[in-house]
This record gives sequence, structure tokens and C-alpha cells, in this order.
Amino acid sequence: MPFDGAGKTLVATQSVIVLGMIEAFFEGGARWARRTYCTADGKRCLLGAIEHIRGETGLVDNRAKEYLAGAINLRQLSKGLPPLGDTATVTVIGFNDAFRRSYAEVVEILSEAKNLALSDTGVVEGEGQSECSSREPTTIIMVGCQSKILGQ
Repeated sequence: MPFDGAGKTLVATQSVIVLGMIEAFFEGGARWARRTYCTADGKRCLLGAIEHIRGETGLVDNRAKEYLAGAINLRQLSKGLPPLGDTATVTVIGFNDAFRRSYAEVVEILSEAKNLALSDTGVVEGEGQSECSSREPTTIIMVGCQSKILGQ
């Protein structure tokens, strides 16, 4: 996965933040849309939500779309199904717009994508506690919709 000059840990950390904010943006499914990028009343699909969150936070060095595609493909493989697409964008669109897709499935994929991103941050979760690897800890400061990542 290319990281365009940003460190893998920083990219993964930003991805975790964006993926978490997407779930909050969707407000329990009330603002999730299928078969459209964005509606007049502000509902968005997964890709639309990613771009919205990136614009609101300035967290442009994230790979939320790629982590979502990875989680979707793992889900497909676990069910004995083929991948939904040959690119991250096509995969996410295929998942988001699938017939009878439920918001609960979207939440499951967002959670799995966050887990994939967390595994790239160097943070190890175990028994209710988080431990950082031997590198400097990362501090994430949220101010309104703005996020600042320190310690990188």
C-alpha cells in the first residue's frame, strides 16, 4: 500500500481517526446513503463520508478507503465469495451499494477496517489495556472537528 511520503504509523493513525469519525457521522445509519455519493439532505455513502471527514479534519494522509476495501475483501473471502472489485474504490462502492445491505453490516466493516489500521499503528490491544511499541507514543488531540496528531 503506497503511503505518499507520510510514515506508515501516521497514515494508519489518521485512518483510525477517520474511520471512527465516519461511524459518528452516520448517526446510527440516519445519514448513510446507498447508490449515491451525497444527497441534498447531507446523507453520504462510505466514500462520500470519507471525503467529507477528510475535508472537515484536514487528515488527508489517511488510507481509510484502502483499509475498508481490505476489510470488505476479508469478509468476502471468509464467506467463500470473490472480491467485489479490483480497486479499493470499486470494492467500497460494491459493498456500500449492494442489494439489501444493512447499516449493521456497514458498522461491522468499519470496525474491522479500524482493527486493520490499528494493527499498522504499532498499538497492541490486550485485556482491556493498550500498550505502545518501543517508539514514542502518539497523542491525538480533538478540537471540535479538527484533529492534531503529535509525537510523530
